[in-house]
Amino acid sequence: MGRLNNSWDDYCLCYLAALGTDLGDETLKSLWSETRQRFLSASEEDINWFIQALADEQRKLFVVFMFNKVAQSAPKHLKEVLFSPIIRAAVYERNPSFNRSFVEPCVIAFGHRLAKTHPDSYIRHRIEVQLGTESLLQPLPPRNSKHQT
Repeated sequence: MGRLNNSWDDYCLCYLAALGTDLGDETLKSLWSETRQRFLSASEEDINWFIQALADEQRKLFVVFMFNKVAQSAPKHLKEVLFSPIIRAAVYERNPSFNRSFVEPCVIAFGHRLAKTHPDSYIRHRIEVQLGTESLLQPLPPRNSKHQT
């Protein structure tokens, strides 16, 4: 690739062009090896780009691809600053079968407890649904409750 001085927009376009092509896997490996260190040592400007991209229907796929690669090893500040924008992108993803791919890297980065602690109750509920933990997080009624079925 040899594009080390390119912008995140350029990398994103390369990523999107590679999806679903015969050379996609090789292109993505090359893209990742070229951008990994820059992603891990993201500047404030880079982070702002990631946050804006996560609100975009196409570019969010690239940011999640990058975050998924480093979810466990990313610096704490990068995880924390991207957590809410990634979860928000998952909530607003149009394809309900795809939004789990946004939640899973956050679970890898923070653990399942994130569903209980997200400050936005709607987003917390959507996380619970995506993780299949909605029923696990709801308190059970007492055994002799009038609400039993």
